[in-house]
Amino acid sequence: MTLIKSNIALRLKGIRKSQKLSQAEVADRTSFSRSTVANIENCTQRPSVEFLIEFAGIVNMSLDHVIGNGEEQKNSSNMIGSDLSFDELLAIIQYSESIEAVRAAAKVLATRYQDADRAYKKLNRQVKNFMTSVKSGK
Repeated sequence: MTLIKSNIALRLKGIRKSQKLSQAEVADRTSFSRSTVANIENCTQRPSVEFLIEFAGIVNMSLDHVIGNGEEQKNSSNMIGSDLSFDELLAIIQYSESIEAVRAAAKVLATRYQDADRAYKKLNRQVKNFMTSVKSGK
């Protein structure tokens, strides 16, 4: 998996998710199968020029924006959503050429860590309260 290939795959997936489209919906609106869309997003297949053109058309974006050329690449952090998996966020941090995308992915991970830490502390307090009430016979 090359850096550029990963970056394009992450951009395509991020754009698709930001448009609230499933892989099946992208396939339905293009001449490509859902498995082709999945393979492209998973970096097991390179996107063809035809795919990129059709994809850009259904998401109503320029081809330059879809592939991350020019100034629009700076906006890639807008595509980093909290719905991405832990592995997807790590891949962005490892392979993205955009510092803004890396910062956005790191922010999502930090928020998740903070949420998990708060949930753990709350659960720990509840267990302590329960144990105290059991000991006191309430």
